[in-house]
Amino acid sequence: MRMETPFAYASMVLFIVVSCCCCCCCHGCLEVERKALLQIKESINYPNGSALPSWAGKNCCEWRKVKCDPSSSYVEIIDLKKQRNASFGKWSPNATLFSQFKNLVEIYLSDNMIQMNGSHMLQAFCGMEFLEILNIHHNLLEGVLPACLGNMPSLRVLGLARNQFTGEIPSFLSNLSSVQEIDVGSNLFDGVVSLSMFSKLSDLNTLILSDNKQLEVETEPLTWVPSFQLSSLHLAKCNLNKHHGNMIPSFISTQLYLGELDLSHNSLKGSIPTWMFYNVSNLLELKNNMFSGQFLQQPADFKFSSLEVLDISDNNVHGSLPDNFGELFPYLTLIHMSNNSLQGNIPPSFGEMLRLELLDLSNNNLTGEIPQNLTVKGELKYLILSNNSLGGEMLPRDCNLTKLKSLQLDRNHFTGAIPACLSNSPDLEYLDIRNNHLSGNLSSSLPIFPEMKVLLLGRNSFRGHIPKQLCQMQKLRFLDISNSSLSGYIPSCLNKITSWKNPSLSSNGSTLGVVISPFKNAGIKIRVVFTTKYNHMCTRVFHLL
Repeated sequence: MRMETPFAYASMVLFIVVSCCCCCCCHGCLEVERKALLQIKESINYPNGSALPSWAGKNCCEWRKVKCDPSSSYVEIIDLKKQRNASFGKWSPNATLFSQFKNLVEIYLSDNMIQMNGSHMLQAFCGMEFLEILNIHHNLLEGVLPACLGNMPSLRVLGLARNQFTGEIPSFLSNLSSVQEIDVGSNLFDGVVSLSMFSKLSDLNTLILSDNKQLEVETEPLTWVPSFQLSSLHLAKCNLNKHHGNMIPSFISTQLYLGELDLSHNSLKGSIPTWMFYNVSNLLELKNNMFSGQFLQQPADFKFSSLEVLDISDNNVHGSLPDNFGELFPYLTLIHMSNNSLQGNIPPSFGEMLRLELLDLSNNNLTGEIPQNLTVKGELKYLILSNNSLGGEMLPRDCNLTKLKSLQLDRNHFTGAIPACLSNSPDLEYLDIRNNHLSGNLSSSLPIFPEMKVLLLGRNSFRGHIPKQLCQMQKLRFLDISNSSLSGYIPSCLNKITSWKNPSLSSNGSTLGVVISPFKNAGIKIRVVFTTKYNHMCTRVFHLL
């Protein structure tokens, strides 16, 4: 047998090393993965985009938005959030390109206008045994969820929200033994799904099924015991317990560490249970249901809540608010209680909530005056008390709302003049005090608001001339001083307000505009028409319809 020469042996070793470098990762990156990434870049930039400029050269492990395993050089993380230029339209990538990354751990593809069969897209990831995070939020993916999605043992986060997936929410999702977060909200799922299917997922902490309007979510009867403790549960707009009397899900009382709970838009009935204020620490959304009864059924046993955001608007909650409301909810920043049947006074203890930024008690039956404590300290930016039966002065005379941006007091019974202390609110952008009994000389009482955009003063008893202070409000877009007792001529300086001179808003001598509510979940629109009315003083009036 012939002996191998040292030269031949060295040549063989060199051949093996060179072969490995060509096929694998001598440059710190697998060639097959580098080529796949470059094809993805070309596709996402079609026809002439410039995203991902660092994706060049041999070592894809050094590219931005890509992370490799330092020992094997396999690509582990690809982050392509918001990379598709919206002006290029929809993106239909070759899904098989993603299947090249066998050791992928995290993939982010949200906000890219991906339009294709979502089942095909997801199948590209099904074989990835190490994949932990799959995020394709906010695209245009269609179709049903593929069965292989239930065979991903490492998956921790499944993010499919804001797409166009259809069909039923499949039971095979209960096979995702490691899953911590499931978000399939804002899709087109239908059929009936029982939350009991998730009962064995002990690591589950976030479940979002909201805004699937054809879906029917059932939680009753409670013959199942959840093994999970959720931190976030969103079940808005999903016909919750439609076949069980629209009741609040019983299992929620077992969830002791909820940070967020959203049950909005479900026609839920009954009273709001006291334990709900204990069990939820951050955000409680219960708007647009059919809740009734008093706001807090058992205040005597109630210590205090850690809630930061509370929304019970658009229900049938009645009665008075607790006098010690501020002590019970010291951490609230946003309070939405509009469109209920609340009665009595606004508790002075509201002034003890030093973090409060928004208070909306509009469209109730509240009486009395605005508490002095509410207007002298804190972070209050939005105060909305429209359409109640509040009276007295518009604001306490020593008000000091230095961060106020919007004040809505219309359709009440306030009297007196505009308080001078309102000049302490230099950031005020929106003031609506229409339909009250306010009086006084407007030209001498109206402060200058440099940030004012919407000023609605109509249907009061103001007198005097049209204030020249208006000319210093250069951001003013909408003005209503109709149905008052003003006289004189229009100040010529009003013609210099540049925000009124947008040619695109002019049509046949009238100016049409739209005011959009600046508040959370804005959707209120007011149609505004600027017209000229001739009376005995030939005064032009900007009239709000």
